[in-house]
Amino acid sequence: MAEIQIISKESHKTLANTTAKTASLSSSEPAVVLVKIPTTDISAVKRDGTNAVVLLKNGEMIVIQNFFSESASLDNSLVFQGENGQLIWARFKDAENDADADSDADADSDSDHEGAVYLEETPAAVPEVAQAPVSDVVFQPIQSVEPLLYHEGGLSPWLWAIPLAIGGIAAAAGGGGGNDNNNNTPPDTTPPNTSNVGFNINPVTADNVINIAESSSNITITGTLT
Repeated sequence: MAEIQIISKESHKTLANTTAKTASLSSSEPAVVLVKIPTTDISAVKRDGTNAVVLLKNGEMIVIQNFFSESASLDNSLVFQGENGQLIWARFKDAENDADADSDADADSDSDHEGAVYLEETPAAVPEVAQAPVSDVVFQPIQSVEPLLYHEGGLSPWLWAIPLAIGGIAAAAGGGGGNDNNNNTPPDTTPPNTSNVGFNINPVTADNVINIAESSSNITITGTLT
């Protein structure tokens, strides 16, 4: 039987690993359900009440209990993993909220096969689609389950990574400028030796005495270093 891994979207931790035919989700903890089975082995993926049901071509059935809710909107995601590691996200069309949902749902004009699955990016599975279309989901290849998980501030990883990258560049630029100035050498704070330095001041006035009248004007002091 296929291995099923349940990953918390909030903590990113694995909540359960099982090879049973039935797995159950918590209504209070959104999760990614990773079913390690190639899509070429799947006959259909359907919603049955609050359960997600995966029908295999060998006649077996995998049931994910509490994947949906009749009274609340649950943000659970179903992903399949092939033997080569390829990840396929099975997006349930009745849970779609974006503008592409309707076009995905109406993709198949055959009334007997409503909403055939799209697999243009997985050519090996395309021949199977015409014979056994999956009515309730749209398959979408993904590189990782990471974008399906929750992140700090509700941002996707590629969004919060941008300011971090910019900050890193700025820090590197600032640090580089500092290195050019001091080459990582501490500044010399030793005061110069002035024991042998003399300063001869020239007479300020004719009598070298500043009276009251002279003090109210600008006085320039000059001299020479020796």
